[in-house]
Amino acid sequence: QVNDAANNVVWPATNAFASVTGICTSGFAGVTTRPCTSSGTFGTVSGSCVQLKCAAGSYDNAGWGLTNAGSTATGSCASGYSGSPKRDCLLTGEWSSSVSTPCTRNLCGAATNNDAVWPGNTPSNTVAVGTCLPGFSGTPSRECTAGGTWGAISNPCTQIYCPATQLDNADWPLTPAGSSSVSAPCVSGYDGSAVRSCDVYGNWAPVTTACVRKQCAGLTEANAVWGTTNSLTQASGSCVAGYSGNPVRECSADGVFGPIINACAAIMCPPRTEQRATWSTSTAGSADVVGECDGGWEGAPTRSCSMAGSWGTIGGTACVRTCRARCICDTDDCLHSAQVSRDERLDCACALERGSGR
Repeated sequence: QVNDAANNVVWPATNAFASVTGICTSGFAGVTTRPCTSSGTFGTVSGSCVQLKCAAGSYDNAGWGLTNAGSTATGSCASGYSGSPKRDCLLTGEWSSSVSTPCTRNLCGAATNNDAVWPGNTPSNTVAVGTCLPGFSGTPSRECTAGGTWGAISNPCTQIYCPATQLDNADWPLTPAGSSSVSAPCVSGYDGSAVRSCDVYGNWAPVTTACVRKQCAGLTEANAVWGTTNSLTQASGSCVAGYSGNPVRECSADGVFGPIINACAAIMCPPRTEQRATWSTSTAGSADVVGECDGGWEGAPTRSCSMAGSWGTIGGTACVRTCRARCICDTDDCLHSAQVSRDERLDCACALERGSGR
């Protein structure tokens, strides 16, 4: 037989004057014939052996081009995959079912960014849902691209806030969730600044440092006793002894007492005439007030005005008649005599009353 490499065929031994069909070599196919001449040499070839090929196509996440039988092809990994896959094209023109160093799926790794945590080993060309960090909310998503890198974010996480509010006597500002030791100014009437935390859910935590209420210090003023009083409230005073009333005043936001309304007034003992003497209006608590005797009477009667405004018992020297001359008669009949003047009669009556008549 003759190996005809040029035509990829083997010619078996053949008798002269006969025609022979060649046998295509491995990896080729076709029908070839040629005559054997009278001299025992092969004549012109008819037909041909054609190279077998494995058809182009996709397999095992790779694309394979048209490949000659008996060759090893290198595939192109599909989108989302990486590698240098290899596969044999058999002499029969069929692909081997096995692939060496096959393509592997591109993956996006775990990441924390844009206020969210993104899961690791996320396959390429898929969409992952992230988990918002504490203090943020939402349902963020993003694609793991074909190349295994994270793409743009949809529905990004948004910051949670503790609301601005007036609470526990302080004005709290709008504050990002997860903030610790937030300071707030105290409202009017309070001293200092308050401190508390804003938790990751947007709730204000209990106060750790509270505002302190301003106070007006207790004192005695304007004849009244004023107790310690909270700012922005009204205080009622208690009148001291000898005074009466219902005094009130405001304790300001700064802890200072304001003007007095219905101030305490001094209690007075009223004018009084008793036992030939008159006592004028006197301040409660006055001791040994001397009364003024009536005309024609003399003495130094005294009495005290109590803290409640009432006169006490009379003491001192009682009022008695004033006698300007000795009596000119020693009997009561004398008092009615026409010869006795009015003043003489009064003096005589006085003397008789006092036991000094003749």
